[in-house]
Amino acid sequence: MKSVFDQNIAYKYGGALCYEGDSLAQNALNVKLVLQECTFNGNRAYSCGGGLSALACREAILDHCEFKQNHAASFDGGMECCLTNRLDIFDTKFINNYITNNFLDDKDVSEDVRKRYQKSIKFGGGALYFGGPPMPKDESAPTAYASFYTQSCCFFNSFVLDKDTSEVYDFTNTEEDTNEYQGRGHEIYLNSYIGWTSMNDDFKEPEYSQSVPNHYIYFVKSNEQNLN
Repeated sequence: MKSVFDQNIAYKYGGALCYEGDSLAQNALNVKLVLQECTFNGNRAYSCGGGLSALACREAILDHCEFKQNHAASFDGGMECCLTNRLDIFDTKFINNYITNNFLDDKDVSEDVRKRYQKSIKFGGGALYFGGPPMPKDESAPTAYASFYTQSCCFFNSFVLDKDTSEVYDFTNTEEDTNEYQGRGHEIYLNSYIGWTSMNDDFKEPEYSQSVPNHYIYFVKSNEQNLN
């Protein structure tokens, strides 16, 4: 609470702060992570989650926080949250966070992992990445959704860099954007089975801010209409 994380570096996850539970442990998902009035500024991660990485907890809550100018190689420049049942974010600003698309320490990253992470770049997530329950290998329909709720948050000028040109990735000129889903965007990348409710959030460019890479994402704006 009321903490400032400024210009820290992590060699893997969470440039400033990383919580990693054991997803296989019986009581792993009983942990609730709460951050209030915390500032993450100028942090970087050699792998994922430039400012914050929250893995395998029951619920994560962010209230009146700020993520500014954080960056990571992949899976979110500002914060990542994975294997978590519920993520609630209130009155939080994500400004000028970005994904470099290049691992800062290649010797600690296997070639297979690097290729998998770089493949994910086309889905965006400069500000935030949220991964829900693992996708079943048989591609069966979901039995449970993770819950994602954002209210009065500001997503401004976060971006993904193209690994070939080192310039801001252009989502409008890729073949992948011709799919049947919501398209990709620089700000938010949602993956797996997630129900997202967005209330009074502010996006600089809403048409290219949210990434919905599969048809199991359930997205509701403040007017209560499902946009999928």
